[in-house]
Amino acid sequence: MYYLYCGTGYNLIYNLIYNLIYNLIYNLIYRLIYRFIYWFIYWFIYWFSFSPSSFICYCCSMQIVQIDDRDKLTYKELLLLGDEQMSMVERYLWRSDLFALLCGDDAVAITAVTDEGDGNIEIKNLTVRPEMQRKGYGSALISFVKERYRGCGKMLYVGTGENPDTLRFYEMNGFEYSHTVRDFFSSNYDHPIYENGKMLRDMIYLKCRL
Repeated sequence: MYYLYCGTGYNLIYNLIYNLIYNLIYNLIYRLIYRFIYWFIYWFIYWFSFSPSSFICYCCSMQIVQIDDRDKLTYKELLLLGDEQMSMVERYLWRSDLFALLCGDDAVAITAVTDEGDGNIEIKNLTVRPEMQRKGYGSALISFVKERYRGCGKMLYVGTGENPDTLRFYEMNGFEYSHTVRDFFSSNYDHPIYENGKMLRDMIYLKCRL
């Protein structure tokens, strides 16, 4: 009876430990697979919005080209979507490198980039047509700028308003908070600037090491 009891107790402990380890490993693998599928679906939606046309456009016919000075005003409409006062655009337009992201023959996004000296590169304007947003074009331009100016500068800056969605977008693309310029919009623009129904006052600068 004694040996039978010990054996039963041993088997019980063994089964408990086995089940505990098995459940831990099973739950770990299950959670990892679940998280992988979740984030895969999330990023697929974010980048392409399940649009076959945008997927094909992004993978097959997208190109980024630099715009000559004589053609920069051709993209005035897009520039004003990102910076709605022309006098402010002209402060940087003629000293910036202007790049357009083309899908076929159509410009769907544009960015103006300046060299501010001391190894500091700045994105002055980054605009994606409203109907083409949340398809990865803005992120594609940022990746292009990082590669283009890597080795030419040390730090990449971008200034934007106090819009949580915009700040989150840049943070997702590798930027972090740098500093704030108080009353930038109220001091430099001849009319109030609104974004998502909120009047902008301060310029929030973010940075990313090249």
